[in-house]
Amino acid sequence: MLKERIENILGSMPGRVSYGMRDAARVLAVCMCCMVPLLAVTCATSPAAAKPDDSFYGTWVNKEYEGRADLSAKLVNYPGGKTLNYTHLADSEPSEEAKYTFTEAWTDADGNHWYKARWTSSYPSTPQKTEFKGFSLIRTNTSGSVYEEVWSLAGYPKEMSSIGGTYGKWSRKE
Repeated sequence: MLKERIENILGSMPGRVSYGMRDAARVLAVCMCCMVPLLAVTCATSPAAAKPDDSFYGTWVNKEYEGRADLSAKLVNYPGGKTLNYTHLADSEPSEEAKYTFTEAWTDADGNHWYKARWTSSYPSTPQKTEFKGFSLIRTNTSGSVYEEVWSLAGYPKEMSSIGGTYGKWSRKE
């Protein structure tokens, strides 16, 4: 009885057309054409703007890091995101070159400047030109005299500390 009712219901519907692979591909193409612009508009992130006179830029030094492999004694940040790191304060050739792309920039209630950045660094002195990519959380104080950075190869650090990344602190070279 149930089977007969189902057959009657299906029999009363107008003829169904079976769609083949070509029609399925067309439907998929139309969906993709609609989705791609939508995703491009809603998911696009533009780099955060850092002005050329921003406190991030300049020469930063820390004598305690002299000769260390993990932290540079001197770093020079240029507008456009280029950074040169020096192992020794007196070095004339950088031990590392990096390119920063800011993803966020803001000023907190105390006037400190904060940045989130993606970076790519290379070591020009090595024959293999070893390259690394990573994430940084950066803070310069209100007066622009102290630069702090914590970086990681596996995602943005959550806080300004050595937990979850490598932490460094430098003073502006006058």
